[in-house]
Amino acid sequence: MALPLLPLLGLVPEVVGMFTDDEDVTRAAETASNVARTLTGADDESAVDALKADPALLMEFQTRMRQFAMQEMQEQTKRLRQINRTMRTEYESANTYKTGWRPAVGWVLAFSFLIIVLAVVVPWVWFTFDDPSQVSPMLESAARLIGALNNPIIAMAAVLGVLIKKRSDDKHAAIDAPDKGGTLGKLYQQYFGGRR
Repeated sequence: MALPLLPLLGLVPEVVGMFTDDEDVTRAAETASNVARTLTGADDESAVDALKADPALLMEFQTRMRQFAMQEMQEQTKRLRQINRTMRTEYESANTYKTGWRPAVGWVLAFSFLIIVLAVVVPWVWFTFDDPSQVSPMLESAARLIGALNNPIIAMAAVLGVLIKKRSDDKHAAIDAPDKGGTLGKLYQQYFGGRR
């Protein structure tokens, strides 16, 4: 945004304050410049002086800028409604890919641990009885295997922890929601704060 537009935007601070995104502020500045030029016939710096000198022009400028801001807010509201509608549809979906995500991570982690245990314990028991001299090299190989799998398993466990925490938060939100759970739910919330 050009510095000469700053005094022009200063004539409509309430409009500029409605925008937080740089792109929206730049669009507001360009619109302010166009409106000021249309009303005064002067460039941006001279337009500020002309608008300040004529209260009727200043009022017309501010009215047009408020109309611009209202149109922008209506467009933004439409976009947000569409985003919220999409998010609501996704949230309410009973699709297995969505609802099965948390259990899938848990099961994959459980099977991973099972495979590691079987890969270490079964050969260890086998070599202990069959050829005890092979136990030490086998355990060294197992240690390298576990070391290689360490980071992916820790990452998966962290993801599972986040998913479990989120599920707990969802349950607490459902408990704390008004008019949920009937009389017993209200009594529980009153005496125990709605937390389990």
